[in-house]
Amino acid sequence: MTIKKLDTTKPTPIARPTTTKQPIQRQPPPRRPVNTRDELSTGRGRALRDAIPSAPMSDVQQLRALRAQSVKAGAAVSKLNAGIAAGVTATAVPEAVRQKAEQNLEMVSSTSQFAHALERETDPAVRDEMVRQALNSDHPELYLAAGDVPGATINNELDEISTVSAAVDHAVRSGAVTQTDMNTAVEKMGPDSAALFIGNLSIEGNNRALGGAVEMAGLAAREQGFEQAEALAFTSTDSLIDKYYPTDAQQKAAFEHVEAFVEEWDDRLGADENNPAIPHNALQFALGSAARLTARGNGYGPGELEEELKELGPRFTQETIARLGEATRFDGRVPGAIDSLADAADAIATAGGDKADEFRVAASIGYTQTPQLIHENLETEAEQREALESLNGFLADRRDQFGDAANGDPPYSLLRDPQAIEGINNLLSASPQLLEDLVNDRSYEPNILKPGESQATLVQLLESISFNPNVPAELREQFQGNIDRLMERTMASVADDPSAAGRTIGQLLGIVQTAGNRVIDAADDNPEEGSAVRDFAKDVTSGIIGAALSATGPVGSILGGAVLNQVLDAVFQAPPGPSDAELRSKVDQWLADNGINVSSGESSFDAINRALDATIEALRDVKPMTQAIRDQMEELETLRDVVGSSYSATQLSEQGAGGELAGALDGRDDKP
Repeated sequence: MTIKKLDTTKPTPIARPTTTKQPIQRQPPPRRPVNTRDELSTGRGRALRDAIPSAPMSDVQQLRALRAQSVKAGAAVSKLNAGIAAGVTATAVPEAVRQKAEQNLEMVSSTSQFAHALERETDPAVRDEMVRQALNSDHPELYLAAGDVPGATINNELDEISTVSAAVDHAVRSGAVTQTDMNTAVEKMGPDSAALFIGNLSIEGNNRALGGAVEMAGLAAREQGFEQAEALAFTSTDSLIDKYYPTDAQQKAAFEHVEAFVEEWDDRLGADENNPAIPHNALQFALGSAARLTARGNGYGPGELEEELKELGPRFTQETIARLGEATRFDGRVPGAIDSLADAADAIATAGGDKADEFRVAASIGYTQTPQLIHENLETEAEQREALESLNGFLADRRDQFGDAANGDPPYSLLRDPQAIEGINNLLSASPQLLEDLVNDRSYEPNILKPGESQATLVQLLESISFNPNVPAELREQFQGNIDRLMERTMASVADDPSAAGRTIGQLLGIVQTAGNRVIDAADDNPEEGSAVRDFAKDVTSGIIGAALSATGPVGSILGGAVLNQVLDAVFQAPPGPSDAELRSKVDQWLADNGINVSSGESSFDAINRALDATIEALRDVKPMTQAIRDQMEELETLRDVVGSSYSATQLSEQGAGGELAGALDGRDDKP
């Protein structure tokens, strides 16, 4: 698979002349008015991953709005900025809070232990004081940049780093930690630990915002003359680069320090996937800084970033892109850090080799993280489909990962898989035609797929996302939102072409049943997965019926408000002019009252048939009967009949129906 580059306007990276390392040209931080604009990150934290939102996710903007719910008010940012500028002393800590924090830290001697101590403490004021005391301790690196957890997975350790990083963020933004505290800690750490500490801080996106802990650590490193740590901090976002390294010369000098860090830790860690989490994480953010400077023309020369990624390997490249994808408000622009890394991964994949497919996954994750990245890099249908197929194959091979993470001891977060799903959701939202093409089994130029291949991709996506109860709820709901919107568009077109609409709906129901049955057959002993299948099928069913009967659907658009209200009241006892939510609720109740227990695609099909029958019968009783109502009845009857035939054509049976889809699925290696 090849994802061709379309944007020829990106600045061409310039080759770096062979010179001795230049010192960073220092300048005092500019005095600016207090910034009251919220600059916190939209990255996904562990708590958000575990949350189950009640509102449906309809698009990427709603998803990111959900993530921003935990953002602090602008006043807190103003307080922090004032503290950085003046180095003020924190408010006196109550003695009880100070003593409790001391007690919590008595047996702590590593970042992992510090994370667990923070998790056990429920009082935010005590947690803030624990951070302040850790920063002012004799060996702050033990709390903030030291990992020694025998037998722990790197995922567990990264979660612990996230816990500590989030605690530092809260302490900074609450004013409990000042620039003086940060200066003390960085001085005691020394240059090497300070660089790793900045990597730890970066894992919490809020810390990289202007006025955040990373900027504070960068100022502390500058104060001590720790040039590498300073460069890592001040190149962690484009905003910090603009503020502290506005000239090309400063950016090139900073790159020398960043590149040296990358080379050192690349050599020390090698290709070991189980290397220590702290330097592993710091190396990823340093690579992000190098890519960010490269996008500005002040980093790697032509081909150099590709060579670095080859050394680090495709998994590390995927992880780095996914990590930056958690906070796309910093790195989602073009040109930018994600864009540069994805370009390099794409170049490696295009050149071929035994790891080409894995680098293709890295490029596809990167190119789908924001609408701008999609627009600039995946403009054609072929490029979008190839990216979708790459991400689908990646998830199909790793379905057990979410379950392993949720059932781990302790549970842990995933990095690449959530960002791959988010990329798929972004892509389907940006290009709605993609989902319709999958449902209707369409090929794309220049590739001519065998019959059933496109539908097989949708079956796999349903199995990997919708029917996987361990996938975060917000991602499953966002995927469901794309299906809902397809149904809304399809139902709105029934009056123009009921046969085409019926084919789309029938085939979708058949694909849902196929995926659901495969999951149920593979997990007879897992009632949770069976429940996920039933819930999804019920959502699809009520969504289709609700769309059919809404004011903009085929019934409502032709009958008009008064007659529509008669039908809705006769069939579903819905109030006049119901909202979408009210109509769905009434449909759900109607299904239950009529003994329809939606448990798979098959019963979804039965439910829709019965709802259409009931609607047609209700129309027969409408007075006065008009030709428009007769036409609508005929359209609904055509819709019902075509839904049935299209549904049957997708089913896997011994009689040969659904044979093309069955053959396509048999040719794929994944198992539900």
